[in-house]
Amino acid sequence: MASAHRTAQALHPTNLHVNKDMFPEDTVQSKLPSPGWLENWLDNQIDFDKDWESRVSGRILHNMSLLMGTDFKTVQELNRYRKEVAREAAKVQPQELIIAS
Repeated sequence: MASAHRTAQALHPTNLHVNKDMFPEDTVQSKLPSPGWLENWLDNQIDFDKDWESRVSGRILHNMSLLMGTDFKTVQELNRYRKEVAREAAKVQPQELIIAS
């Protein structure tokens, strides 16, 4: 960030120009990768197969089990729990506000 003594408004470091020879293409934003890199990475560089899908979903179920205090072995169990909680929440009616005059 720029010193408060030199400018009224602090400069964000990603907008600072740092290389005179490359100006104005020398900020962090000007160095972003090409738009196709993510598509290439997803399609060609990672291998998210069934094994990894089960690892990720298993970890999510484990974390949700810890958060909710209930053991979820499958996504279906988690979904049933979600529906049960939604039904219970629908039964609870908000208390009427009583305004004293």
